[in-house]
This record gives sequence, C-alpha cells and structure tokens, in this order.
Amino acid sequence: MKKTALAAALGLSAMLVYGCSNDSKEATTTDDQPTATETQKDLIPIDDIKAKALKEIEGGEVTSVEQDDKKGIRVYELDVVTNEVKYELTYDAHTGDLLKKEEERRDQTNNGDVATGDATKEFKVTEEQAKDIAMKKVGEGDISKFELDRSDQKYEIEIKTATMAYDVDIDANTGDIIKYKEDTRD
Repeated sequence: MKKTALAAALGLSAMLVYGCSNDSKEATTTDDQPTATETQKDLIPIDDIKAKALKEIEGGEVTSVEQDDKKGIRVYELDVVTNEVKYELTYDAHTGDLLKKEEERRDQTNNGDVATGDATKEFKVTEEQAKDIAMKKVGEGDISKFELDRSDQKYEIEIKTATMAYDVDIDANTGDIIKYKEDTRD
C-alpha cells in the first residue's frame, strides 16, 4: 500500500515538473501586454496593416489604429471612413488576416457619434510627422494607438514600452504637443 502511494506521488510530481518546465509554449497575458513568448518584433507593422485596410476599403481614410488583445489573440483595430460609411476592421496582428469587418452609415449632418469634422480637409502636419514628433518626445517604444480626431484637429497617439504608457496629442495644423501624459503599466 505504501509503495502504491509512493509511486502515485512520484508520478504526480513528475507530471507537475514536466507541466511547469520551460518547454511549455503557453503564456498568460493581460490586456495590452504581449505574452511572454510574443514581442513587438513578431507583430506586423502598423503601416502594413493600414495599407491592407486601405486596399479593403478603397477610397477610405484610416482615422484610428489601436492594438488590443481579444480572446488571447493580439489584434489591430482600425477605423476607416469614406464619405458615406465608417468601417471598423479587426486584423490578426501576427498574420494580417481580417478577422472582423463592421460598417455603419455616417451621419451626413455630423450630429451623431460617427466621425465628425470635414473628412476632406488636409492638415499641415502629416501622420508620419505627428508620429515622429511623438516618438521624439517619448524617446522609445511602439505606437499602439494612432487616431486623427478631425473635429478637434489633432492626432491622438499612444506609445507603449514594457513599463510605461504615453499619451501624446499633436495639433494637426501646427505640430505642437497639446497633451502629454505618462503612466506606468500595470
């Protein structure tokens, strides 16, 4: 009887050691944080995803890009607008596959919560210039959210490092930083 109990205990111990070994590919994640086996280098660049979205929605403009974690999958969520429709697209951040596409008619009177502001207005500061300004201010990290707020005429940019999250708003006409906020990541 003692030998059977000892054998069972040894077997259970072996299973626990094997299950907890470094060979395990599973890793846990919290929202907006890569898993232990995932790095930003493994993700498709935001600009490549934006290009895919613009091929999907011809004549559209990307107004928002955000990186998120949905059901354990790292994704990019994009808002793309045309004169008549606002699209919400979700892409797998590792493969670039389109996972979800939703569309909503835009309120032509601009009284709804759908993209307000003149969708045809060109701003003096380009998206790339706004990204450069934000990255120079922060110094390091990866852009996890990028949005053009046409009604307030500003770019809203979120940059993340392993330990910090930064929110930087850039005036779309002057390039001035109008908001800068930094927080430690949980």
